Amino acid sequence: MLATLASNPQGPGAALVSFVVEIVQVAFREMQQAEQAEDDPVLDAEGAAALLGTSRETAIRLARKGEIAAMKLGPRLGWRFRRSDVLAYLEAKRRRPAPVAANDAEGLPTDAAGVLAEMNLPALRGRR
Repeated sequence: MLATLASNPQGPGAALVSFVVEIVQVAFREMQQAEQAEDDPVLDAEGAAALLGTSRETAIRLARKGEIAAMKLGPRLGWRFRRSDVLAYLEAKRRRPAPVAANDAEGLPTDAAGVLAEMNLPALRGRR
């Protein structure tokens, strides 16, 4: 029947054919998204923390700071993380270069930790 309607592009059935094609395309896209969602489980804060190797509070702090994509579902349901987002954060963290101590033009350290290390003194632990 659609083939008969589509054979006359100026006829009254042309709008119906384009509407049906659009519905089929939307349904196909949603089926693809549903398949992807099945492959990417959603974790709670405890599950994300286990994958990160941190505490639950650290996982939530990273989500609040926007370092890991997550969504808060409310006070009772808590935070939810996609496994792929947590793995992407870990990969990005692994690729970051290690911080380099600040040195002046002569190669001497200019930060407090570098100066103490140069003098073979223990690092400061904070204010007393």
